[in-house]
Amino acid sequence: MIPILRRLKEEYNLRRVIVTTDRGLNSGPNLQQIRDMGLDYVIAYRLRNSGDAIRKLVTDENGWTYRHGSTLCDVSNYRITKETRSFRMVDGDTGEIKTGKLESNLLINYSAKRAAKDRKDRDRLVDKARRYEDHPSLLKQDMRRGGKSYLKVDAEELSVEVDNERIRNAAVYDGYYGISYSDASMSVEEVLSVHHSLWQIEESFRISKSLLEARPCFHWRERRIRGHFLICYLALVMHRLLEKELADKGVSLTAERIIDALAAAELQEVVLPSGEAIYTKARTGDDFEAIFKALGLGKLPRIGKAADIKRALKVREL
Repeated sequence: MIPILRRLKEEYNLRRVIVTTDRGLNSGPNLQQIRDMGLDYVIAYRLRNSGDAIRKLVTDENGWTYRHGSTLCDVSNYRITKETRSFRMVDGDTGEIKTGKLESNLLINYSAKRAAKDRKDRDRLVDKARRYEDHPSLLKQDMRRGGKSYLKVDAEELSVEVDNERIRNAAVYDGYYGISYSDASMSVEEVLSVHHSLWQIEESFRISKSLLEARPCFHWRERRIRGHFLICYLALVMHRLLEKELADKGVSLTAERIIDALAAAELQEVVLPSGEAIYTKARTGDDFEAIFKALGLGKLPRIGKAADIKRALKVREL
């Protein structure tokens, strides 16, 4: 991550960079290196592993600020505190091990929708754990699947028991999640907005791999592989620009519907015996027409001459 960030900052001459990732990259050395580069971060924080001090803040009914939820961020209550972590890291220049402490701001949020999801996810695992308790022989068959985190297993006695205390401890955090961020001047709305952008990153990978078929890549020569991914990247950029244009015009369509609408539409040239060409359109549904209208293009006639089509598409040549 660090070399990529350094390269982005240098090549594009970026004055301010806010790094946002999931919990997997939220470690003291990573965050310290981000700060050493003069960058900021907004990164998900794992509350369940944070110790008694944070747990007390989660369970304390006082000190919370109410916030109206929105379609983007369903956060109804939040509180801000500080979190300090100790870390050890290897100095990239000298190879020496450095130790230090890093202080970050911590935004603790509560979301009713998230609470419902957390309960549902945990109940599913608890049901599986109870099944193991009733039928210990199944545990060996399913060792690589979920549900074991809520079990107490006695290897000597070969007994299995549901860990009710762990279930109760997990339930404390239903609906709560933390966001660690470096710039104390950022408002709650800014922090939530940056963190919420993670779904766009994840969706970009999904669109690239599935809808744009970036993977699997059926090439073996380097220049062809590079060409393949360049085309996929350009397609993704065009798709994101189209999404933004549609959103600005109040048109809400999923990535799948946009791609399906454009891929299905057909414009066929028919040459008459006289030599004149006419054009017919097919498979242009409501989504296609909505996209056309939002982009400021004219309505394609079902049957039209070249001039009609060029006028609708706003092009000089077909």
